[in-house]
Amino acid sequence: MKFVAYLICSVLLIAVFVAPVEAAKNGKCYALALQGGGDKAAYQAGALAEIIAEKGEEAQYDVITGVGIGAINGAILAAHPKGDEQAAIDEILALWGNLKEKDVYKGWSWGGAIRGILFKSALYDSSPFRKLLKKTIKSPVRLFEVLATNAADGTPKIWNQDVDLDTLVKAIDASSAYPGFFDPVSDIDENTYYDGGTSFSINLSGAINRCRDLGYAEEDIVIDSILCSAATIKEKDTSDYTSIPMLIRYLEIRLYYDTMDLLERAKDGYRKIDFRYTIAPTKRLTSGLLPFSFNSKQIKNMISTGREDAKKAIALGEEKSTEMILDYTKLKVSHQFKGDYADYLADHN
Repeated sequence: MKFVAYLICSVLLIAVFVAPVEAAKNGKCYALALQGGGDKAAYQAGALAEIIAEKGEEAQYDVITGVGIGAINGAILAAHPKGDEQAAIDEILALWGNLKEKDVYKGWSWGGAIRGILFKSALYDSSPFRKLLKKTIKSPVRLFEVLATNAADGTPKIWNQDVDLDTLVKAIDASSAYPGFFDPVSDIDENTYYDGGTSFSINLSGAINRCRDLGYAEEDIVIDSILCSAATIKEKDTSDYTSIPMLIRYLEIRLYYDTMDLLERAKDGYRKIDFRYTIAPTKRLTSGLLPFSFNSKQIKNMISTGREDAKKAIALGEEKSTEMILDYTKLKVSHQFKGDYADYLADHN
């Protein structure tokens, strides 16, 4: 009898540690991957609000990953328990609705950008952003990952929900630190970290593997991705671009194609997973000279565009938006299509 009791206890303990935690009623693991993108992450807020409104329990994500400023949106959601999505999205929308440039960065106290170029590690003083994070970020109650890049060797570094809150705040700060514009972060460990998008623009594999760690089979994993990099790269005359506009053009092109490469590789590597919705801007997300203007009118428009694009992606049906954006990218790369993603969708609906 003692042996039987011991066996039963052992089985129960194994079940506790191996079985998925708070599994959805349909037996699925829902994952969310959020890309970075400066103030364009307001677009994510709108898209996420629409998914939550339309999908209900199927938008109660078990796993959330964030890169760059997308990690802020992810961290806020991860700090709310499953079932509390509306409160989470209300908090995210309130953050973006009230965010100002001064909350994120400021000029150096003397010398401004010239001091940044000659004597500092960044053009701007981003210490206000650390203060904002300390006020905003709370300890996650869901599985969560944030990714930054090690400046010394270029490798990605991931922190998850198990680190202490102070480290998590610093990790999100690091992940959001655009090289050259904002300060890299050197007070987590002996290394210096910056922008997660430098190494991985979106952390799809982390989201998927955390579901697998919970014991889910690939066919029971559902992942949504919300991008900020525009699928709106029309051909344009850049001959009169000055240095900053040319740099921003480079960043948006590189970020978009890097993300599409990661998405295609993920789909090829995890063929049974449901890449349910891949939501990307169908309108150009207007920002300032730099992608950190935090203009209230522009942010409001981005949120609205995010809602619209999410609604369209959901209406297309599961996996259709993922298939279509990958097809658009292939046509774009092969010079078979010169329009933007909105033009492509208009031609294929």
